[in-house]
Amino acid sequence: MPLITQVADKDRQRASLYPYPVTPVLGAANFVSAGVVMGILAYFVHYLRMDDMSAPTELIFVSTNMSDLTVSVLVVSCVALLDQILAVFRHSVFRISARVNIVVHLVILSLWLAAFGVLSWRLNKMVLSHSCSVKIWGTSMGVMVCRLYKAMYSFSAISLALAVGSVILDYTVLREDAVAGIYQPLEGKAKAVKI
Repeated sequence: MPLITQVADKDRQRASLYPYPVTPVLGAANFVSAGVVMGILAYFVHYLRMDDMSAPTELIFVSTNMSDLTVSVLVVSCVALLDQILAVFRHSVFRISARVNIVVHLVILSLWLAAFGVLSWRLNKMVLSHSCSVKIWGTSMGVMVCRLYKAMYSFSAISLALAVGSVILDYTVLREDAVAGIYQPLEGKAKAVKI
């Protein structure tokens, strides 16, 4: 029997401390939310390229200029989707380490915080402080763009909240794992009974 199969079988025998209904629901919600953000951005990029226009760099690319260090919403949503796909693999093959998971989810949370901050700063005056009406946006196409921006912003906020939830879940599991390894004497059983 190969070594990798033996290790995987041995790891599968130990119970995971991640709670069953919470973990897959949180993962599925993360996947759907990041997928919606990525889908809206892909739609924007497609139609902007058709009109020979460039997309805002805060939404698509990662800027390396130190004066304008921004994290792209598209890159963060792709990283979040990749993490959820790998999490399914980690859950089904290996016993998940809460230490590794909390580091991964802290990195994703920090990326979402940076991307959401830049997105809020960029969209605040242009989209968020106005209603999506023909009077403000001029055409029905402008109203649709406004609504898509607001939907992308909402799902980015949901993704940020779900990233916080993932970190809290990992921290809770890490604490339970640490407590599970500590010897606790039985209370109320001061003397052993002789037979």
